Amino acid sequence: MRQYAISNDVPIIKDEGLAYLVENIKKYNVKSILEIGSAIGYSASVMANCNNAMVTTIERDPKMYEQATKNIKNLGLENQINIVFKDALEAFDLVKDKTYDMVFIDAAKGQYKKFFQMYSRLLNPNGIIVCDNMDFHGLTEADPKTLTRGVRGLVTKLNAFRGFLFDNPLYETDYSPIGDGMTVSVRIKPDLIDLEDKFSNKEMHSFYDKYFDDVQSDKYCNNYYHCYGDLTKEFVEEKILEAKSNNKEFVRFVCSNKVDNLNESSYEQEVRMIANINDIVIPTYNKDVRIVEDYSKYEQFLFESYKVYGESFAVGNAKRYISLAKENKVFAYAIYENEEIIGGLNVYINNESAKLEDFYVLSDYRMNHNGSALFNYAINDLKNKNVKYLALDADNLDTCKDIYSKWGFKNLDLINIYHFDLRGE
Repeated sequence: MRQYAISNDVPIIKDEGLAYLVENIKKYNVKSILEIGSAIGYSASVMANCNNAMVTTIERDPKMYEQATKNIKNLGLENQINIVFKDALEAFDLVKDKTYDMVFIDAAKGQYKKFFQMYSRLLNPNGIIVCDNMDFHGLTEADPKTLTRGVRGLVTKLNAFRGFLFDNPLYETDYSPIGDGMTVSVRIKPDLIDLEDKFSNKEMHSFYDKYFDDVQSDKYCNNYYHCYGDLTKEFVEEKILEAKSNNKEFVRFVCSNKVDNLNESSYEQEVRMIANINDIVIPTYNKDVRIVEDYSKYEQFLFESYKVYGESFAVGNAKRYISLAKENKVFAYAIYENEEIIGGLNVYINNESAKLEDFYVLSDYRMNHNGSALFNYAINDLKNKNVKYLALDADNLDTCKDIYSKWGFKNLDLINIYHFDLRGE
C-alpha cells in the first residue's frame, strides 16, 4: 500500500510519524479512533492492527475513497474499519453516534481548527487528539513574503491553530518534530457546558449543540445554541422562527464572533475563566459560611436572586437547584448574618473539575468581604472533594473578572451571548 502511495503521489503519513502515532495509541490504550482524512486507508489499517482498535475514517475524494475501500477489504479489515464518504465538515451527523478514545486529524490544513472544535465533542474523557503535518513542510517558520498568496493563507491558519492548541487549558498539548511535525493533545478537563446540569435534552449538530429543557419551559436560557462555527444572522432568524412555531418563550445563542444587526436581542459578553484550584489565593475573612443544609431557607434566597428573570422562572429554577443539591449534583454554599442567608453560590462537580454558578451576595452586604469569604470557604471545601480545576463565567464589563484574575483564574475564551425574549410576539 505504501508503494502504491509513492507511485501515485498520494500523501500519506511518514514512517517515523506512523511509529509515533502507534506509540501513542499504545500509551493511552486507545480502542476507538476517528480519523479525519483517509487517503487510501494506509494509516487506518495500521491503527486498526494496533491495539485491536476500531476505526472510523472520513474521506471526501471519490478516487481515494474507492481505493481505500479496496485496500481495507483486501486486508480483511472491513469489520474493523468503517470508511465514510463525505467531506469532514459535513460528516458529523454520520459519526456522532459514537465516542472515541482518539481523533486523528490529517486532512485540509486550513480547516484544522474547525475539525478540532467539531470532533473534539466526540472525545471520551482523557482522550487524545493527534494532528499531523503541523510543520507543513517547514513552511510554518518561513518568511511570509516568500510564500504564494494561497500558501500564505494556509500557513496563517495553521499557525493560528497551533496557538489555539497550546493556549487551550482544556487540553495538555505536546509537540514533536517527528515526520512533518505532530501534536498530541490530551483532554484534561471537560468543556464548561459539560459541568452544568441545567437542561434535560441535548442535540449535537455539526457546528452547534442545542440544549433545551422540557422540565422547565420558561427557563430564560432555554433553547440554548452553543455555536462552534461563526454565528450568522440567517441562522439566528431561522432558529427564532422555529422556536416561535413551537411556542417557545426564549432563544439564546452563544458564539465566539459578533453578529451585526441583531437589534431585537439583549447582548452580553462573558469571559470564561478557569484555574488550577491550588493556584487560587483569596484573602481569609472570619465570616459565618456553611455548606447549605436548610434547603427551604436557601430555596427562598435563590428565588429572590432569580426574580429579575421573572417570577415563574424564579420559582422553577430555585426548586430545580434544590432538587439537584439533594441529589449531590450541585453543592451549595451560603454566608449568613444573624442566621439569615445574605449570599450563596452553587457548584457543579464532574470528576476532578467543577463549575461555579450563581455567585450572588445581597446588595446591602456587598463591599464588606462577604463574597471573598464565601468564595474562599467553597474553594477549601472543593479541595477536600478532590477537585483540581474550577471554572466560571464573568461579565466582560464587570470588575469581578479582574478580581478573579488576581485570585488566580486565567481567561479561557471570550464569548458573545445573544438572548431573545419571544413572549408577547
